Amino acid sequence: MLGIDVFNEPHNLFWFSENGDQPAWVDVIAAAASAVYQNNPDLLLFVEGPSSEEAGPAICIPHGQIPEDISAYSIDRNACGNGLDAIHFKSNWGENFRALLDADAAKNSEFKLGGELRSQLLKRLPVEMVNWLLGQPDDSSHNGSHLVFSPHIYGSHVATWQSSPEASPYRFNWNFGFLQDSNYSVVIGETGYLTDQVLDVSFFKDSISPYLIKKNMNHQLFYWTFNSNSGDTGGIRENANTAALVVDKERALHDLFYYKQSSN
Repeated sequence: MLGIDVFNEPHNLFWFSENGDQPAWVDVIAAAASAVYQNNPDLLLFVEGPSSEEAGPAICIPHGQIPEDISAYSIDRNACGNGLDAIHFKSNWGENFRALLDADAAKNSEFKLGGELRSQLLKRLPVEMVNWLLGQPDDSSHNGSHLVFSPHIYGSHVATWQSSPEASPYRFNWNFGFLQDSNYSVVIGETGYLTDQVLDVSFFKDSISPYLIKKNMNHQLFYWTFNSNSGDTGGIRENANTAALVVDKERALHDLFYYKQSSN
């Protein structure tokens, strides 16, 4: 076993506060981290984002910089002042890490990781456990981290909406890409499509794959699922009675996983 996913698609939880009778997501992460650290500290802890409805800090982007896409986000014109628009991003289950953004940077159009997660974990765990999970605070490479951020991303057949190829990089950067930029491990925990769902196929090939390639994340993906019994995606295998793979999916994943960045 390589790692443990703390909880699948915790869509009713908020990062740092209770939501009705649901605990804060950071409390669940801390409990899981403590158990893993004490029993098998070689394991990785996969953490998804919680409720897609949790807004996170204000995100301000210069007017006209982000393309129109009402399916993926809303834009409040000049709501931030000084020619800046407030952007309210949507997210799939497990995709929303916006609460971890640096709030001051977000107001200045910069997506980067803040210190709230470490601060909140230190209130719940001994410092050695937090450093095991997040890496040493003075190590920007986070090589000692045992945490993997794991968003789920689907097209409109599963999620009922999807972002355009033009808007997807903005959505992905602000929802989770900033974690990759901070040298944390980010692995797409679930994605996939049925081959007869044209929009979903195009979303994978025109939005997800190019983004992962550009961010040098093209090996950091789990396809849901290998077997053919997923009603959402049909899986990679043609059916339960054969080892043959769905040709279109095999080709798309081969091209993604084996993509070589240009030396230029």
